Amino acid sequence: MHFCAKGLTSIFPREIVSKNNSSYSSSNHNDMESEDNAESTFRHKLGLIPEEEEDLTEAFKARLGINKTDPLMNNDDNEINEIVVMNDVEKEATLSKFKFEKFIQENFKKGNSIAPTNHNNTNTPAVTTLSNQPLTESLLKSCEAQNLSQSAVVISNAIKLFCKDIKPFQKTPAIVNEPQTKEAKPGVKRFSMIKLFQNKNKSSSTSSSDEWSNNLEWQLNTIPDDDFEIMQFIICYGILNRVLRDEIYCQLCQQVSKNNRSEESVSSGWTLHTLCSGCFMPSKKLLRYYISFLNNFTNDTKWKDVSLQTKTLLHRTNMYGSRYHPPNSVEYQSVKSRKSIMLPVSLVDGMTLSIKSDSAMTASEMCHKISLAINLKDQFGFAVYISVEGKVSSLGNGLDHVMDAISECEQSLRIENKKDQTLKSGWHLFFGKELFTPWHDAEVDEKSTEIIYLQIIRSAMNGEFRFKSDEDLSRFVARRWYIENGREMNEKLLKSKLNDYLPKYIIKNLPNNENNWIQLIIQSFTKLGFNEEKIPRIQIKWSIVEGAQRKWPLQFAALFEAVKVAGPPVPNNELVIAISCRGVFMLEEPYKLINGVHYYEIIEVTCEKPTKDRGPCFNIMTIKGDNWSFVSPNAETITKLLCIFIDGLRKRSRWAVAIQEFILQDHSQSLLDSFHLVQGDVVELMDESEQKHLKDDWMYGKCERTNRCGSFPFDCIYIFPTSEKPPKAFLDIFSIMSKKDASTLPRKRATVVLGRDTLSKSKGFGVASLI
Repeated sequence: MHFCAKGLTSIFPREIVSKNNSSYSSSNHNDMESEDNAESTFRHKLGLIPEEEEDLTEAFKARLGINKTDPLMNNDDNEINEIVVMNDVEKEATLSKFKFEKFIQENFKKGNSIAPTNHNNTNTPAVTTLSNQPLTESLLKSCEAQNLSQSAVVISNAIKLFCKDIKPFQKTPAIVNEPQTKEAKPGVKRFSMIKLFQNKNKSSSTSSSDEWSNNLEWQLNTIPDDDFEIMQFIICYGILNRVLRDEIYCQLCQQVSKNNRSEESVSSGWTLHTLCSGCFMPSKKLLRYYISFLNNFTNDTKWKDVSLQTKTLLHRTNMYGSRYHPPNSVEYQSVKSRKSIMLPVSLVDGMTLSIKSDSAMTASEMCHKISLAINLKDQFGFAVYISVEGKVSSLGNGLDHVMDAISECEQSLRIENKKDQTLKSGWHLFFGKELFTPWHDAEVDEKSTEIIYLQIIRSAMNGEFRFKSDEDLSRFVARRWYIENGREMNEKLLKSKLNDYLPKYIIKNLPNNENNWIQLIIQSFTKLGFNEEKIPRIQIKWSIVEGAQRKWPLQFAALFEAVKVAGPPVPNNELVIAISCRGVFMLEEPYKLINGVHYYEIIEVTCEKPTKDRGPCFNIMTIKGDNWSFVSPNAETITKLLCIFIDGLRKRSRWAVAIQEFILQDHSQSLLDSFHLVQGDVVELMDESEQKHLKDDWMYGKCERTNRCGSFPFDCIYIFPTSEKPPKAFLDIFSIMSKKDASTLPRKRATVVLGRDTLSKSKGFGVASLI
């Protein structure tokens, strides 16, 4: 989760906090080695909803994590999805070949597993003869091959403790403390069991005595005492190491077998089953056998519901990817009580929605559910936010897991020694506008406009949105007054409500300036004509929303971490890239603007795959020749988002420039009377539909230099990706540009076709919501 101070600060006060580069972690094939974490943060910001996902290219799907499966599973052979689409007869025929007993025979270590026993009751599978005592070695051969047998023993001890099969054992005081690790970077304020495991792993890789890997007693001393923390401890092993996932699932299958006569122990085992299935998948090798194992409980009246819940969560984890944090207290209590998770989400109008959730719930799903609940049609750019102790983090509208964010907030509270505080009350979920399209139209969706308007009002009142001058603020207050109170405006009424209409930083000094502000607001109200003309209030609301995206572009922007590797010098190469409706901006802590590129300056945006020396990279080529290159884990997402914005602007643009000379002359005209373009001429494009005889690949427009209208070939102009006319200083560049440079400018009006009916043909990037 990325704590930031932008976005939904209209709902609560803004607080600048340091960006945290600590990890969301998973592991690769090495023992407890963390995989690249940054894909979890801002995987995409396109506001995708399920109906739009089919328009994504397969490569983009894979990068964004859509239909992402556990790394051990092959996307081309996605077995769990195969099984889900089968009918009952096909399922039975397929899974009958994958009895769990067969997996035991082929994969369990002979010294630790006993052949399955036969039972008259076939509804409950036998796994092995169960002992109340923890294992002394791993169940699976694969763990021994990876030198993970001791970790399997620790997991077994933790499971037995959680299920109350054994009593808490006495810990050795001399080794109860963790190994010494490096201090956290400044600004990192979150506690995570994931981070604890990573630190221990680093300690083991650098310690000559292999304290962590080889000292079983030390590892056993790290098992917590609290049931909730024991659960997190077990699942952290699976999150961090793929090999141990199968070991965990197999130990849990053993735990809930018929051989276990303790109902409390079996119930606790199913709790772990369900929580694990919401966090990570078993391997491809185990998957079908595990589903077959769960299916054996279909007719078991006591456990069929929890086995079905486990299977459902397994399917959703397969769809949306593994978790990066262990389950939080909300999930834990929900699974223990066998009740659904209902998450409260606050809206800017004061309403709170209860959203039905589960462990695999993504920000995209939550945004879609909220949009349906409030009848929000224009869903692009709306996001879920979470706050804890005044710090705000955007989950965006992508595939970040909501439960991961809640887990991190709870861990943040724990590190502050606030265990006595109710964890659920320490965090809050909010819904609001994060990003505008450059062509946003406030008239399209009244509900969307109302939410954005209220968000702007609260941001202005909290001091998040600052005004250039007192006159600018007074005009804003006058517009708001007219929307809420109509034409009635007098000094006495305004004075009684003044505190509700001025920002907090103004109210502090209001006693000394109250009369000045009253007069200033009344003057602005009169100048805007609100006291004479009956202007529809909705139009004034539209103007406030449309003006906000131009006045405060950085307050409505998607943020990405990046490192500059090429381009003009900046004070610090480690940057925050902010993509807004106006352009691409470079920020440094604490979100200070150091440079930026407007969309009309950008020629092309490209993406490069990662190499051995660096991660994925995106490049921005500009008219001025300031070509930027940035390394970012979100490079492809940034590239796609920028391409959608640039191509959408170019498709809608009315402004172009001639990049080669062209003369349109017939026999009846002299050269002076003909339509003539020279390089650098600014052309205002006009509606082509009015020109019935316009040739293919020709356009119609007015040359500003000659003030003449005419048609011209598409190849002789360059269309600016902009909704407004670029400044003169920028346009003058084309007059002095060499013909060689001018000839290299792209001629295409839009490389992505944005019409709804052409999305499937053009392999669009899920941009139906942008139209």
